[in-house]
Amino acid sequence: MHDDESAYLNTSQAAHHLKMSPKALERLRVLGGGPVFRKHGGHVVYKRTELDEWSDSRRRNTTQEPHPSSDIDPPPDTSPPKPRSLCHLTPCAETSP
Repeated sequence: MHDDESAYLNTSQAAHHLKMSPKALERLRVLGGGPVFRKHGGHVVYKRTELDEWSDSRRRNTTQEPHPSSDIDPPPDTSPPKPRSLCHLTPCAETSP
């Protein structure tokens, strides 16, 4: 059996199979939302059939369809920070008689 026919692919091979960059696949591995993987002797490997299953799970009919495990990060929270109470530093007016 040739390497390209192997049931298990390394990150570079798996990324090529999915037509994405190895960095994008590594990012999904760290943050979640990507295909399942295994560690064999300290090496990350992906099973070809599971890559195809993950890809199939991402099928869409329109670009408007949401997906719960999107590989796009939500926008950062830009709301202003909430004011902190200073009661731990000085007596609060609420607790004074």
